[in-house]
Amino acid sequence: MVIQSARVAGYDGLPTEADSGPARATRRACPVCGTCEAIELAAVDLCVPDGHPLPGPLVVVSCAACAAGFSDHDVRQADFDAYYFEDAKYADEGSTTAGGRLTPESVATPWALENKAVTADHLLELLPLDASLLDLGCGVGTLLVELQRRGMTRVVGLDPAPRSAEVAALLGADVRTGTFDDPPPGLGEFDAVTMIGVLEHLWDVPGALRAIRRILRPGGLLYLDAPDAARYCHPFLVPFQDFNTEHANHFSTSALELLFARHGFEVVWTASVPTRADASLPPVPAATGAFRRSDAPRTPPVAPDLSLRAELQSFAARSAATLARFDVYLEQALGDAQEVALWGIGELAYKLLALPSLRRRAQLLLVDGNPARQGKRIASMTVGHPDLLQDSAAPVVVAAGYAAPSIMLAAGRMGLSDRLVTLPFAVR
Repeated sequence: MVIQSARVAGYDGLPTEADSGPARATRRACPVCGTCEAIELAAVDLCVPDGHPLPGPLVVVSCAACAAGFSDHDVRQADFDAYYFEDAKYADEGSTTAGGRLTPESVATPWALENKAVTADHLLELLPLDASLLDLGCGVGTLLVELQRRGMTRVVGLDPAPRSAEVAALLGADVRTGTFDDPPPGLGEFDAVTMIGVLEHLWDVPGALRAIRRILRPGGLLYLDAPDAARYCHPFLVPFQDFNTEHANHFSTSALELLFARHGFEVVWTASVPTRADASLPPVPAATGAFRRSDAPRTPPVAPDLSLRAELQSFAARSAATLARFDVYLEQALGDAQEVALWGIGELAYKLLALPSLRRRAQLLLVDGNPARQGKRIASMTVGHPDLLQDSAAPVVVAAGYAAPSIMLAAGRMGLSDRLVTLPFAVR
């Protein structure tokens, strides 16, 4: 097994003024203001599946002009559209949590349904029941189902993964396959567009907003949320959680206001709204906003949000230190074991696999309960079903943050609890 040496750029303590360093030219323009200079925050080596559009190291920067964060890579939106078309990992998450076959009852977790109920509350304060609505990047359509339950009938979803549409059908949601850049024929115009946890994934943010303006009627409502980068350390749960291969952008509410003003949208309201990631974890803030399409051009002044940059720097510093502690902890916990299993093959595992404590092991067994991850190849290893652990005596590293409770529950059902090695997260 050959994996590139781990390299984590960060700090051992809180960032100082000197940590900012000089701005440098970027490979990608800032998605908020278009500036092409930024300050580097982190560079993290990864071990990702074969064919992944972003092989690493992952470089995250803060815009020199407005301070918004973004991944500094020369990546095309089309590459990630193809990736999401093939990789429908969110569609089958319910089967992992339920520990069995996907059913209408297990498609969404209780906390996901709780989040969608809060979103529906906000939307129905702004929209009549007869409004037409498109949910972009809708996943399995849980928001659509919640809106239908409350009396909205003209709701449609759009997601790049065909598997999402298949699973949504179990819930009775109308989900079409496509992207903002390549929508299905006859999609039409809408009174409202929602993007829940989508904008942070988009490499071509200006292109997405131009496409939304084409399908959103004049005066129509755009409602969205994204992880609140101004609150990444509040709480701090998983190192580099939002600095990952899929999150191309890091917004605060002020960054969202600047972004949408520059693209012809008027602010209705913005707020940092707590969202649930798991029943056992504290809520995670989301930068949330509602905006109206306007035809009045605006060129608002661009000024750096220094509090946002400070939070991003602190998050990078704390993440680097925590990941280094994980490396020391795993070295001690695994001892002389040369065969080690990792359960949970996602963004955290991509970083763990590049650490010396795991790189030096002679044999790694990778397993995941999500069918979308099974069969993937990582450094010549194939991700298998957790049942493979029954034929091995290896210690099992729970290589997940938010998904750790469901993995531990499934391991208990299989009688593997005494073999688990759980990571020492700061908050649990």
